[in-house]
Amino acid sequence: MAGKLATRLDDYVRLVPAVKQAPDKTLWLTYDPEADVLYVNYRKPSRASDSELTDDDVIVRYDGDDIIGLTILHAGHRTLKQIDEAVQKNVGRKRRRTR
Repeated sequence: MAGKLATRLDDYVRLVPAVKQAPDKTLWLTYDPEADVLYVNYRKPSRASDSELTDDDVIVRYDGDDIIGLTILHAGHRTLKQIDEAVQKNVGRKRRRTR
């Protein structure tokens, strides 16, 4: 049991760089295995006023012009590197105005 716990803690510690780059140094993650979706939230509660689906199946959620979270579709079928690239690509993006 201790070996599994140590592995899990190590996995959490690897998230520190992502937390340091997050707005307000805060990050919540939730994985829904039934939908195979990873939710990344920078704010709680995370109520979006708008959202945008990117061409790499990431939904960027906005409150005004601020990104408040990401929804990563097909998360279980992606490698850690693919998820990291999708997050890095979309966190720094500017909102596309279509209205």
